[in-house]
Amino acid sequence: MREGATEVERETFESALNFGRKALVRLGVPERRALKSAILFREQDAKLFVELAPLAGEEERYILATRDSRNTMERLLQAEMARLAEEDDDDAPPPRRAEPV
Repeated sequence: MREGATEVERETFESALNFGRKALVRLGVPERRALKSAILFREQDAKLFVELAPLAGEEERYILATRDSRNTMERLLQAEMARLAEEDDDDAPPPRRAEPV
């Protein structure tokens, strides 16, 4: 980025993000919620990547900023997961009642 690159693709990041989405699904998170979480994470990370880029090389400031951004990311993801869970509950069919024997 310092040399003028306008786009950066982090190969390891993308594969880890995809694997994380698959892990969420395997743990029982609905596909839609897992995908939205991955998208939110990617968007927030891209924003932070640009914001933190000027601090590269300034180890102490970079570490502090990264820690702050991690806490922000956790709060955002928790809030989004809760919101998506509520949406999923709203879309779910009503529970079936057991018929008397």
